[in-house]
Amino acid sequence: MTCCIPHLLDLDISSCSIGNASLRAISARLTNLRRLRLARCRELTDSCLLGTVDMDFEFPHDDDGDDELGHCLCTHLHHRFPHIFSVPKQASKKPLPPKSEHDLNEAEFRPLTNLRSLQLLDLKYCNRITDQSVSQVMSFNEMRCLCLSLCTKLTDVSLAAVSVGLPSLEELHLALLGCITDAGVREISERLHRLSFLDVSSCDQLTDRSIETLFHNTKTLRHLDVSLCTGISGRAVAKLKRDLDHLVLVNRRHQCSRKPVPYLKNCFLDFQKNVKT
Repeated sequence: MTCCIPHLLDLDISSCSIGNASLRAISARLTNLRRLRLARCRELTDSCLLGTVDMDFEFPHDDDGDDELGHCLCTHLHHRFPHIFSVPKQASKKPLPPKSEHDLNEAEFRPLTNLRSLQLLDLKYCNRITDQSVSQVMSFNEMRCLCLSLCTKLTDVSLAAVSVGLPSLEELHLALLGCITDAGVREISERLHRLSFLDVSSCDQLTDRSIETLFHNTKTLRHLDVSLCTGISGRAVAKLKRDLDHLVLVNRRHQCSRKPVPYLKNCFLDFQKNVKT
């Protein structure tokens, strides 16, 4: 597909079951892309963003496979469960599928930064992605919108890279990132001078310090979502809303389903009347 439409500007493959090879092909061939949506592509890992060979499977390098006498535990298991460890009578030698002429060679792999004109990137719920890749590929001068919500392995390291590598960023989604702290919010508030939309809802490690930092450093902020941030007090939110009247501030909280006593009493009296009649 990537060979047929090299001039594509907008690509949305959210919720598709694509792997690292697909994203490497996109990075290498669709260099005119402006908007790339990969939300809920949960098979993607760091290697596809970095443009490297997959390293998901590694052999163990410890000595846990030996017993105290230095004998391999596999030998003992072979005697106890011969039906599992027995060698097949005839190993099947299936030929590998022929390589397509459109497949990339390792020398053709490119990192995500090869998409230099990217303006929107949605990585929501790509939860196998870590700081290792995000800290290295966040370098786009024209990017306006970035979504990293539900990438639960990301920390302040990624936020520091975003604040340095995306100078034109205006919209940032960081919902449900339980590892980011006030230090990460300080980084983005001090460096992203065009930021107008910030979603940090359900980020439990954030405190009132983040609210204070945003108030002092972010002059362009127009929309802030701090819903379900258990470490941020209602008093700090109210003060920010009062001081910045232009700010649309979203602060949803868990609503208690418990009804007030007078309401329940009236319901009970109505019930008694209905029974008597």
